[in-house]
Amino acid sequence: MTRLLETLPVEARRRLRAISRTAEDVYWPALLAKELGWRVANRLYQTEQRRLGRLEMMALLEALNLRPPLGPELAREVLLTAIEFYLRSNGIAAYPRLEGDRIRIDVSHCPIIERLENPSWQGVTACGCFARRRGWYDALGIQVDEHLVLNRKWGDHVCRLILRLPEPVALAA
Repeated sequence: MTRLLETLPVEARRRLRAISRTAEDVYWPALLAKELGWRVANRLYQTEQRRLGRLEMMALLEALNLRPPLGPELAREVLLTAIEFYLRSNGIAAYPRLEGDRIRIDVSHCPIIERLENPSWQGVTACGCFARRRGWYDALGIQVDEHLVLNRKWGDHVCRLILRLPEPVALAA
């Protein structure tokens, strides 16, 4: 458990968890697709995931009594906390690890991949986690370089992402 997550009271964690509950719902896009088609449903799903990610991060920052801009070390710690808290639940199993100036995320279980592996499922084809994290970055006011190195859709045992936050530029004296 991250140091920041340990500081949050149980009631604050409950409030934060309530915000993220809808993130794992992959059924509403299927219903929407019946009316508007999969292209529209996927676009709306990604938009909603990004909006939700922004709300999640804003709520986490408020619970931690933090405001952007954050320095690189604190931003990494906040992202580790968000990954550990929001991307580890009954439906998602994501494990972050700090590797130097990068964050490595291994995702071994997620609702979208579970649906894609089901031969009878025809539905959302784009993982919402990417849009959700972009919402986090929006709330933090930062740009993060994401590199997908393993993907369960490619037959790998996990999805692995490497996140790299930009280092601050030193101003000339």
